[in-house]
Amino acid sequence: MSKHTPGPWTLVNESSMGPRGDVSFNHQLLAGDLWLCAIASGDYESREEVERERERIEANLSVIKAAPDLLGAVEADSAGEPVPDLLRTAAALMNQQGGGPLVDRLMLAADAIEDAIAKAEGR
Repeated sequence: MSKHTPGPWTLVNESSMGPRGDVSFNHQLLAGDLWLCAIASGDYESREEVERERERIEANLSVIKAAPDLLGAVEADSAGEPVPDLLRTAAALMNQQGGGPLVDRLMLAADAIEDAIAKAEGR
């Protein structure tokens, strides 16, 4: 069972312009009123540099923001059955019908999901 702060997580983006026209960003990830993390960056001289950095940081934070939903989606289906177990059951049923290359792919996917869950849970 995960010990992380439950979602939904929200992303707050702030930017400011310095006296020389340089731009700084402050991106915060929140769960309700709880501050989870922030990424600050700044002092970009060109508009292209500013836009590239803003897009990169927002893309990274979008992945982080989606983490609780992604973890929940791979931990268990809507009936509470662990997704890796479902994949292994499907592989076993296919194996009874003659197998095929999809059986190995299902087993590898189940292992990868279990590894990702363990990593997310700090194991």
